[in-house]
Amino acid sequence: MNANTRAMKRLTAALLALLLLLPCAAPALAETFYAVVTADSMSVYQEASLSNAVGSLPKNSVVQITGFSTSVAKISYNGSAAYAKVSDMKRVDESAVKAVLNEAAPVYKEPQEGGKSVLAPKGTKVNLLARSGEWAMVEKNGYIGYVKGAFVTEADDASDAAAVSAAASTTSNGITVRTFDAVTLENTKVYKTASDKGKKLGTLKAGTQVTVKATSSDGWACIEYKGKYGFCKLISLREGTAPAATLPAATQVAPAGKSAVVSSKTLAVYKEASKKSKKLGTLKKGQIVTVLNTQDGWAYIELSGQYGYCAAKGVTVDESGVPSGFKQTDVAATVVSAEARVYASPSADAESAAIKLGTEVQVKAYSDSWAWITQSGRYGFIPVKLLSKATYAAIDGDGTALQTLLKALLVGGYYDAVPSTSYNAAAIAAIKRFQSACGMEETGVADQSLQRVLYSGSAPVSDLLYKALSSGDKSDSVSRVQARLYALGYLTKTTSLDGEYGATTVSAIKLFQTANGISATGTADTATLKALYSIDAKSLPSGTKAADAGSGSSSSGSSSTYLDSVPSGLASTTSTLPTNASAAEKLEYAIYLAQSKLGKPYVYGAAGPDKFDCSGLTTWIFKAVNVALKRSAYAQGYDDTYTKIEGVENLKRGDLVFFNTVSDSDLSDHAGIYIGSGYFIHASSGGHRVVVSNITTGYYNRVFSWGRRVF
Repeated sequence: MNANTRAMKRLTAALLALLLLLPCAAPALAETFYAVVTADSMSVYQEASLSNAVGSLPKNSVVQITGFSTSVAKISYNGSAAYAKVSDMKRVDESAVKAVLNEAAPVYKEPQEGGKSVLAPKGTKVNLLARSGEWAMVEKNGYIGYVKGAFVTEADDASDAAAVSAAASTTSNGITVRTFDAVTLENTKVYKTASDKGKKLGTLKAGTQVTVKATSSDGWACIEYKGKYGFCKLISLREGTAPAATLPAATQVAPAGKSAVVSSKTLAVYKEASKKSKKLGTLKKGQIVTVLNTQDGWAYIELSGQYGYCAAKGVTVDESGVPSGFKQTDVAATVVSAEARVYASPSADAESAAIKLGTEVQVKAYSDSWAWITQSGRYGFIPVKLLSKATYAAIDGDGTALQTLLKALLVGGYYDAVPSTSYNAAAIAAIKRFQSACGMEETGVADQSLQRVLYSGSAPVSDLLYKALSSGDKSDSVSRVQARLYALGYLTKTTSLDGEYGATTVSAIKLFQTANGISATGTADTATLKALYSIDAKSLPSGTKAADAGSGSSSSGSSSTYLDSVPSGLASTTSTLPTNASAAEKLEYAIYLAQSKLGKPYVYGAAGPDKFDCSGLTTWIFKAVNVALKRSAYAQGYDDTYTKIEGVENLKRGDLVFFNTVSDSDLSDHAGIYIGSGYFIHASSGGHRVVVSNITTGYYNRVFSWGRRVF
């Protein structure tokens, strides 16, 4: 069973009710709702004052909340009322993804087949909490269970879930969740099911605006019209926000239309292309409109979200298609605000729709305040200030551009180390955190879109900077704060980065607060966290002992863990690299070089010849035997060019060894070279120099991840 599967199993509540997916009665109290535990471990108390602890719940447990104040929630715990911190939880309906079962499917207590299960009907709406491999973890009415991921279709919101539920219950063909506006191209029949043999619900006239919520692979669209759901042929729809003209279906309507000016003294606008139809109003000479189509002397126009027909001779069209008052261009840009909206016309009062942060668009024209853009074949207007067209090269390696990026990520609360030019595990983790906050794919590569958002002045700030952490807290946030304190010297042992806000962390925060002119409370409040993640944050003053100096046992990083000489019988005597050297000779020369650097200082980001960080040492050693290793411990550890060695007992002399020393998403934070009999040489931040340590017992045995065989 892999780590992800084990993690999913830990999400299961102690007593799972397997009737989770059958229809359930609504909660009796309006204020009752369900929440998921977001802290690594949430303490549960008997009193609302958070006294008399009665137990704890693991991360991602689902609880029922029956009442809450600003900081304390009343929950149901083992059948009784209890209390917990509001900050340790988040509402399920806010943190989960809406989803629907696209087939009738068994739901299990654990992510494995063969156990007790209940068959949930096709079309059941659920909250999707997590996916791992072929399994999905789902929730309904406070209960959680596991179902094969292939049976779960995600939806953007509750209304999408309802539509997909309807689609799933009426067709066995593949369903794609995709919400978009559309108009009917002709009189269109609407059915209760995705079949023209089903019950007919009615007929929509050509030009009717509808919202498509899902489509099926056999050509049906699940649509919403006047609050109801039904099905029509997808081919009878045209995607777009403007109502279709009641002109012959063969007439092509430009997606955005063309800007035009009223040239007549007055110009009547009608509901239909006929003077006998209802008159909608009168336009005056000089007014700007958008012409969507022309036919038989009539122009179908739009003005401020309103549509109608006027005499084509009464308007003068700009054939370039560029809106009046705009300058034509053709440049790519990125949406840099999470609050951005696209408008039907250059006015904040026009109809609009949200557009996702980081979306790539093409700017076709612009004015001082507005940009006319196209994206996925659709056009609209967006404030210029919410776009960036700055040019950046993608960052996926070492360099000064990376250091500049890391400074910005530090201030935003995403990077925990000291900004350097090294593209290492800490840098990759920071980039992924920012991508996650922006809703981008977590690649660890800072592409142009990411940099446009980051440097725009509108970049989202990490939730970490708004937390209040104190003694007794346990979470990933605590681990990150400890990592930042470690980078600044207030903590010196990797074993101090345990995610627990204990006495050592309190002391480290007090040291930081004192050095940075903040009242030494030992609590990481918002002011302290913002100072900690500032470019101007002061390191541990010279002459001051770190919070964990002198504490701990030899197995967790004290001086006895570090040897300054190679144990007897393990030293290499191959002091030169022979011509046409064999693999064995290269290996022995690499070990000789490693042992020659014992005692050299550890300096973060350094790669020799007289100072090193861990991956800097391994890179320098193997470069001398014509092996080009990747620069960071993360990159070396995950480089499948070299055979992966599982288990300490399978290591051989000359293997690279990797360790999980930082609480983050990867398992390769530290590197060294194995020399046999349980010993390896490495540049140690805890030992402050190049040393020999033992991998068979103690700290390094506990955090060992794997090896890589270079020769």
